[in-house]
Amino acid sequence: MHEPLARYAVRTPAWVWGGLAFAAVAIALLAWRALPLLGGHGVVTLGLFALIALLPALTVWSSAPYRVGGASIEVYADRVEVPRAWRGVQVFPLKSLRIARVRILQSVTVMDVPTGVKLDRGEVATFTADGLGSRRLSDRVFVEPGSLQFLLADLAAVSNGQPALGPVGWVALFDELEAVVREKRPADARDAQLEAQLDEELRR
Repeated sequence: MHEPLARYAVRTPAWVWGGLAFAAVAIALLAWRALPLLGGHGVVTLGLFALIALLPALTVWSSAPYRVGGASIEVYADRVEVPRAWRGVQVFPLKSLRIARVRILQSVTVMDVPTGVKLDRGEVATFTADGLGSRRLSDRVFVEPGSLQFLLADLAAVSNGQPALGPVGWVALFDELEAVVREKRPADARDAQLEAQLDEELRR
């Protein structure tokens, strides 16, 4: 078996497990409170059954982009292997791979009144390929922040016959470029004057 060209470490964030546990407790309390009503028959009973059955399904479905049932995303010369939400991986051939990206912003309301505050839930990338379904994945599952951008760059590079750098390689490259820019950036006269004044004040 060939070793992957690049490997990106992923994990399910702890807050996702906390949210699922909270939802499970809430559903259990709802079912317990509904028990006295379940002895009868009619629309109310059916509605409660439907609600109790729907809540866990919605909770699990909505958290899928933030859950990974594996330790890493692996890039090969002809494919990328992405962990499923629970167990196993989905394999997407690079020749037919398509990726759509969207940033999730959640508006905060109090008593149905908008507060103007928006919570950044991160960026979600949807991997699709011909006849293979799709996999939605949040950038919050990557162990190293910013790795989603590096992964997408590696996929584009490998598709064009170029080497993959992996997360360590991309970080090293950006650090090197930043050092070059810092070295070549001309000194600003006003900044130098302010630094001299600050040094003089500190010597007093």
